[in-house]
Amino acid sequence: MLRIITDEDQVVKPEWIHYYDELPPLKDSGLRFIGTGIDLAISQRDTADYTAMVSAHVHGRQENLQVYILPNPVNERLDFPTALERAKQLSKALAGGGHTTELYIEEVGYQPALIQELKRQSYHAEGVKVAGQDKRSRLSLLTSMIQNGQVLFPRKGCEDLITQLTGFGLEKHDDLADAFAILLFKVMENNRPEPRITFIGGTPWDRPSVNQRVNGTYGGSWTRIA
Repeated sequence: MLRIITDEDQVVKPEWIHYYDELPPLKDSGLRFIGTGIDLAISQRDTADYTAMVSAHVHGRQENLQVYILPNPVNERLDFPTALERAKQLSKALAGGGHTTELYIEEVGYQPALIQELKRQSYHAEGVKVAGQDKRSRLSLLTSMIQNGQVLFPRKGCEDLITQLTGFGLEKHDDLADAFAILLFKVMENNRPEPRITFIGGTPWDRPSVNQRVNGTYGGSWTRIA
């Protein structure tokens, strides 16, 4: 009953999987953001694909980047309204304190409808474009991050995801692997050096907050140098 896959055919090899025993503390740990990659499938037939949602804590940048995949990803057959509610619940639960986390959805087929509805309800939803790349190609682009330990998996709770990654091409379903790739593509896109901020004028305690800089509500003089 075993299905053999050769080393040449494996996109992700089992020995490349790195594990963590516990997440770094949220405070003073370099946590940049919490994100979820979503691969939407709205058919509930027994032969249909699953809706998958893979989440992670993202720490550091560039060579210090560390992505901690969270256990127990969503992997169920859900209709559109249920998938929408599950994404909202997940975003709130991961953030806590009434806040929300980032949601990344591939911009293909009917999935932009989920992005639009989440945005309409004030959730942080972004589209991910992977046009021109098949599933195998996009996963291949992420293998170095897995192999060098920048992506870490929990000891328990991600067995199905790891099975789909290491058995890609032979497993019946690859929805978790797709959601994982969507998440990691966005992580790669955001993996740039942290911009330097230079403030002109004013005292240190007069400098704008992040929200003031983003929203343009700071009345003083400041300059951002990327």
